[in-house]
Amino acid sequence: MFEKRGENVGIFKVGNAPRSTEIEDGDTVTLLIGAESVHVGEVTTTGKGTYSGNIHGFSPSHAVEFQGLKLGQRVDFSIENVFTCQHLSRP
Repeated sequence: MFEKRGENVGIFKVGNAPRSTEIEDGDTVTLLIGAESVHVGEVTTTGKGTYSGNIHGFSPSHAVEFQGLKLGQRVDFSIENVFTCQHLSRP
């Protein structure tokens, strides 16, 4: 369902805290379906290179539902599906 990054394409990271891993629990990531960005927050690790999170939004459509996915829905994805990762410092 979600697009995969190319072999030589890294994850664009945004945030103000040093990172020890690619994606950490609590991060917000961007996945793609075609040209539509799917913004997923409250990310949790479910296994090696696999994650789960809640859909926070779609862009550029700003739809409530896109191709069967809805705001607030929990989705599973792999590290290969992540195009951006936002990590903010936490106390």
